[in-house]
Amino acid sequence: MKRKSGILVFLCMAIGVVVLSCSSPVLESSVNGSLSISINDNVSRSLLPALDMSPALYTVVGTGPSTATFSQDSTSGSLTINALAFGSWSIVVTAKNAAGTAIGSGTGTVLISSNQSSTLAITVVPFTGNGTLNLTLNWTAADVQTAQVESTLIPSNGSARTLAFTLNAVSGSASFAASDIAAGYHTLTLKLKDNGALVMGAVEVVRIVKSQATTGSYTFADINNPGGSVVVNVNPEMGDPLTVSISGASAKKFTNQTLSLNATIAEAGVNSTFIWYVNGESSGAGAQFAFDDTWIPGYYRIDVTAFGADGRRAGSATSAVQVVNPFLGLEDTAFGSNVLNSQTGIGAAIAVQHDGKIVVAGTSLVRFLPNGLHDATFGTNGVVAVGFPSGWFTSVLIQPDGKILAAGFYNFQSFGVRRFLADGTPDTSFGSGGLVSGNLTGYCYGLALQSDGKIVASGHTYSPSSSFDFSMIRYTQYGAVDTSFGVNGIVTTDFGLVSGGYDSAMAGVRILSDGSILLGGWTQNGASNQRNRAFAVSKYGTGGNLDTTFGNNGRASVALGLDLAEARGMCVDSVGRIILVGEANMIQGQSYNSYAIARLTSNGLLDSTFGTNGAKVFEYGGSSTYATAVTTLPDDSIVVSGAVGDSSGSNYAKIRLLFLNQDGTMKSGLGTAGALTMDMGTAVLTGFSQSIAWQPDGKLLVSGNGNTNGKMVLVRVK
Repeated sequence: MKRKSGILVFLCMAIGVVVLSCSSPVLESSVNGSLSISINDNVSRSLLPALDMSPALYTVVGTGPSTATFSQDSTSGSLTINALAFGSWSIVVTAKNAAGTAIGSGTGTVLISSNQSSTLAITVVPFTGNGTLNLTLNWTAADVQTAQVESTLIPSNGSARTLAFTLNAVSGSASFAASDIAAGYHTLTLKLKDNGALVMGAVEVVRIVKSQATTGSYTFADINNPGGSVVVNVNPEMGDPLTVSISGASAKKFTNQTLSLNATIAEAGVNSTFIWYVNGESSGAGAQFAFDDTWIPGYYRIDVTAFGADGRRAGSATSAVQVVNPFLGLEDTAFGSNVLNSQTGIGAAIAVQHDGKIVVAGTSLVRFLPNGLHDATFGTNGVVAVGFPSGWFTSVLIQPDGKILAAGFYNFQSFGVRRFLADGTPDTSFGSGGLVSGNLTGYCYGLALQSDGKIVASGHTYSPSSSFDFSMIRYTQYGAVDTSFGVNGIVTTDFGLVSGGYDSAMAGVRILSDGSILLGGWTQNGASNQRNRAFAVSKYGTGGNLDTTFGNNGRASVALGLDLAEARGMCVDSVGRIILVGEANMIQGQSYNSYAIARLTSNGLLDSTFGTNGAKVFEYGGSSTYATAVTTLPDDSIVVSGAVGDSSGSNYAKIRLLFLNQDGTMKSGLGTAGALTMDMGTAVLTGFSQSIAWQPDGKLLVSGNGNTNGKMVLVRVK
């Protein structure tokens, strides 16, 4: 008899066997058959615990009549074996990863008949058995008086298991470890309680593999203290085999709002069951979930889990939402003394710390408690009188570690950046004694922090004998110039509308979610005189190169008014639209007599759905009127802040906020018919807004200065 070799071809998803009549490769017989095998691989493609679960090789072993056997390897999912003796055959398939480790198996039997073909489908699944689960949970110990951790592990098919964590109240941590967890997918729930009250929770899909360890680490950076509000950052370290996403969420919502959330999976053809959780509590089922008006102010983690119908594939997604009281657009007279006449200086920039404390920067740094009173733990009685010689701070931000960065004019001739510790003392690990200066000549107006800790300062280059140009410089987290950025750490941009013209990034800098950078301000767009100016914005890649897909080769400009238009504030809404605010003269030859707003799409084109062809101008008269700052509400409606001059046009008399719908019309339900005007009173006489920032509870802070008596202004709008 002849012995012939079989042919093995794999299809990556199922194991099937086809038998054809022919002579046997393994047993002498008068009548023989052949076998075709296809493999259905149900090992999920996901991030797995310390073991690659992607099959790279299949070993197929057959045992037939008498002592007949065969064994062959293949990297694909279909196999044909010819010349098999007729009779009953048992087939075993073992899946191996790229390292040669066996990760799953499947078996089947088939009857080989004379002169016929047979097909056998074998499903390869991960090995059954037990694996190890290691979990750690961390929180700020000072935030929790009596900590309890409640946790369950629910298999896709089976009963829930309560996980007993070991707590360390001093360090604010808890841990769990067990080696008898059944292989498969499980839903893990974690709840941190304080004296029985739920303060934060999380839900995650966990995969257990036989004889392997799955490790998860969770950090509740802050928690909801009963009666208080916090910011929550959770860092799960478990991969999802199904790619689950949540749409319809926003970072913030009002108590009288409902968010309609939708869960989807990227994988086609998988029927999934969705379960929704809010701070670890089961709250709904199905692909849609309404986060409605029943939730009180606070911070919430919303999780959704998805399990395939057979329980072999699962995944989860999460979104964080802050619930705040409705914003009314009214002056909050319960805040501090509103007009802070005791503090000399200007309120050029404002930032809110993680704990709600308020840092105002100008000629000095001043910190206030969330209620507007001076914070005596900061500097000297709330004041750090370390600024710049012959200059002041124009921008300020809070780093994730609580350190304070402030930038501005150093000697009125170069960019300067200082960094302070949380108590207001200079951070000597930054630059020289906490200061970097002199690396770029010009005026600094903006400051931004990248996700990697690098610092971008922006403004314009300047010298008496040359033009202005948009400019920025990037520093490392220690204050050294980052020479990998632009040219030796510096980027300058000439809009080129006028040869030797003036371009100023006065409206600041924004780092987008993909790491790209926006600069906003104004550009000279007429050669006759410097009054011919237009709003301007430019976009850059992470290395400082102009993004040529944006606007006109990376730059966009908007002409407003009769000739002069200067943008002084900029923000980006939730869908990436860019909003610029400033002033545009509506009376020939006169400056500062209107609020001007323009909105551009994310690719740098005027947004025709806003105002008239993408722009809106509110004319108030006088020569002391312009918008200085802009932000958005959770529904992407717009808040603009600035100063409105008095009838003589000689002073900055009042702070005025405008509330606009997304299309640029007045939002009549806020303030008085969409506006709020705040007279700073006779003690200050005049005052104007320079910066705005949100408090964690959804109230808006406005900082500025009183023009007549040189006092700082800080007010709050509820």
